[in-house]
Amino acid sequence: MNRKRLLVLAGFLGAMSLRANDTPPLAAAREALSRGDTRAAETAARAVLKTQGPSASAYALLGEAATSRGQHARARRWYRRALKRDARCAPAYWGLGQIQEKRGRLDEAANEYRAAILSDPENAAATAALARLKAQTVSTE
Repeated sequence: MNRKRLLVLAGFLGAMSLRANDTPPLAAAREALSRGDTRAAETAARAVLKTQGPSASAYALLGEAATSRGQHARARRWYRRALKRDARCAPAYWGLGQIQEKRGRLDEAANEYRAAILSDPENAAATAALARLKAQTVSTE
């Protein structure tokens, strides 16, 4: 796995840290994603949706799995589904910010990161990403 992909994955995992109230299938999906096994993460997240019904966390995990495979259009759909389910789903905003940043849409990326921080003020990945974008903007002026 290349370095940039690992950094994106590490940032996402910071945004989606394990939670005490995670169900075993959701925890398994997060663990698979942390290993870079996107197929297992997707399978486990889909199992959560099948057994427990709609879940913003499961949709966001599916978004990250798609992002890791370079399927940005699919990832955007999953992230938007997560936000439709829970408008305060910080990992979904963070994932959308990552996609916008990759597309060179830095203003839109910054807006997504800000939304992630507003949804979860302790979201270290979004805070670091926003700081990085601000530093890039200042250095190019």
